[in-house]
Amino acid sequence: PGADPHTYEPPPGIIAELAEADVYAVVGSGIEFEFTWKDKIAAMNPTMLVVDCSRGVDLISTGEGGHPGTDPHTWLSPRCAKVMVENICQGLIEVDPEGADAYRRNADRYLDELDALDEEIAGALAASGVERIMVYHPSWAYFARDYDLEQIPIESEGKEPSPRGIEHLITQAKEEHIRVVFASPEYSTRSAEVIADEIGGTVVLVSPLAEDYLANMRHVAAAFAGSVSP
Repeated sequence: PGADPHTYEPPPGIIAELAEADVYAVVGSGIEFEFTWKDKIAAMNPTMLVVDCSRGVDLISTGEGGHPGTDPHTWLSPRCAKVMVENICQGLIEVDPEGADAYRRNADRYLDELDALDEEIAGALAASGVERIMVYHPSWAYFARDYDLEQIPIESEGKEPSPRGIEHLITQAKEEHIRVVFASPEYSTRSAEVIADEIGGTVVLVSPLAEDYLANMRHVAAAFAGSVSP
């Protein structure tokens, strides 16, 4: 958690642990790290089951990221996360049938928590009236799809905006009364700060990679809901 999955390289200790693992759960939606390392890791441990967590997710088409055509940030949707939990549960049962009851019970418990989270977020965002969020890195497309939001990205295909691009974003933010620019602690906040200064707004950090998923998604939803100008 907290590392950039687009550039992450696992330390030797993690590689050694994966070489002994029974199951390797990949996000499966097009993260650069997985393109670089998945086959290498699988080759070190041919008997290991590789679980594609995004199997069954309705992937969003985009040119962003290392896998042109697919937005990789599936886990940032609680509804997609439910599909991912099911895939992991089935993978664990496949390699350890004797533990099936425990895996199913734990998965069902977490799915209930995700349902509650989804309902809570939907209610909070609907009540806030938020319709658009300006974000540095376009991580939130699946979240936005779930809750009828539009994300306005500053970065495009991994590139900082040009001066003309920043000028356009400033104009758009002013026209749409945006006063909060969301950035991630994993990335530079420079462009976000420039835009926020020009619109008299603030930069708020929201992480797509925080360790406590449920708490983080509640924090993100509250931040988005609180960004509406009076």
